[in-house]
Amino acid sequence: MIADKVLKGLPLDDIDIFDVHGHLSGEPRFLTPDSDADGIVKTMDQVGVNAICLSSMTALYAKPEKGNDEVIKAVQKYPGRIYGYVSPTPYYEDGDFEKYFTDHPGILGVKLHAECQQTVIDDPRYFPALEIADHYGVPVLIHTWSVDEVKRIMNLAERYKNCNFIIAHSAMLVYRDACVEACKKYENIFVDTAASYTFEGAIEYMVSKVGVEKVLYGSDLAFYDCRHTIGKIGLAQISETDKIKIFGENARRIFNRL
Repeated sequence: MIADKVLKGLPLDDIDIFDVHGHLSGEPRFLTPDSDADGIVKTMDQVGVNAICLSSMTALYAKPEKGNDEVIKAVQKYPGRIYGYVSPTPYYEDGDFEKYFTDHPGILGVKLHAECQQTVIDDPRYFPALEIADHYGVPVLIHTWSVDEVKRIMNLAERYKNCNFIIAHSAMLVYRDACVEACKKYENIFVDTAASYTFEGAIEYMVSKVGVEKVLYGSDLAFYDCRHTIGKIGLAQISETDKIKIFGENARRIFNRL
């Protein structure tokens, strides 16, 4: 059983684990060791993670084209293990954002982090990139930390119905009920499990409220070691079938470029 292996500290190498929330190139505000492609894959191997989809912090802070190119290089170095999100900027135009989806099959979606870019999630300057995401039907992972941000994602889900929006850090205490409301109202809104802290029973709560098909495994690697998130799911009081869906089956279903 999954829980038995977790308690023994063994890798979950007999199930498919697809991590929908990772980061490349570190974070300037705190220590993020092993945040390059080699370090990320090393950690994945230690715990039995098959694949990860990650974005570049360089892209989210200051240099989107450089950061997105870092993601492409990581995808090319570890095909089938590392996949990528590309990130737009609200401050100047990317000459050809669509090229990431026409020229690079390992790019699976778009990542927005309005806090890093000092704006709001539904800033109209993001719309050109979201229109491309909607055209290709790719997921959009969005950093959230408040009820207001969840409501803004709902605005986007209403506008771009061909995208699957993933609410990051959705098990956090403050806005969990807003996440439930969003998932119930919109078929194209999902939640991930990436959280540095949360409440006991968070996984069980989200599964019971939104349905297991809406819950995706995300770790926030390399900000946080993925072991504790694997442990929260592996030891949750839900069925083995539900754990397998969260760990990988759900992501494989909604990422249409795999």
